[in-house]
Amino acid sequence: MSFDAFEDYLQQHGRDWERYAYVKARPVHGAGPFDDLYRNVLRPFVYRRYLDFGVFESLRGMKELISREVERRELRDNVKLGPGGIREIEFIVQAFQLIRGGGKPALQTRSLLEALPLVAGQKLLAAAAVEDLGDSYRFLRRVENRLQERNDEQTHDLPQTRPGARDWRSRWARRTGRRSPPRSSGTAGASPGISRH
Repeated sequence: MSFDAFEDYLQQHGRDWERYAYVKARPVHGAGPFDDLYRNVLRPFVYRRYLDFGVFESLRGMKELISREVERRELRDNVKLGPGGIREIEFIVQAFQLIRGGGKPALQTRSLLEALPLVAGQKLLAAAAVEDLGDSYRFLRRVENRLQERNDEQTHDLPQTRPGARDWRSRWARRTGRRSPPRSSGTAGASPGISRH
């Protein structure tokens, strides 16, 4: 697809979920042609100049779809996709970027940890909530890395606790403010989450 055809597609058919996906878009190869495409086509599509109230309903619908898929796939113990996981924190921050990024160019960053203090600075979220989100995000990323280092597995699921094993569930529960650690997918009980503000 040519850049012109791509621009026509975005203007005529571009969806809000695509805007959300492009917040973190990066070139796969040489950045030269991508820089022009990003500056002239993607940025105006993703970061609307004026507040688009229709995006609120679209984001709400997207979040409901994600939550249903997490429940269907029984991902409660997944630090990336599960409730209170990495993707939920990213969703919160990226929603503010989509809604306010057109008028606040500083919010047009691919880095969540760069965007978080800007969200607080713009008074979009309370500073304490932003600090909690940042701490939780860093913690969950460390847990994600440790899970993947463990037996060289590409997983995001918390392991079942064994006697004498490090208890990631309890550490995660303490970090995220839950009263009890998450249970395995096959049992009922509390699912992990970040504290809501």
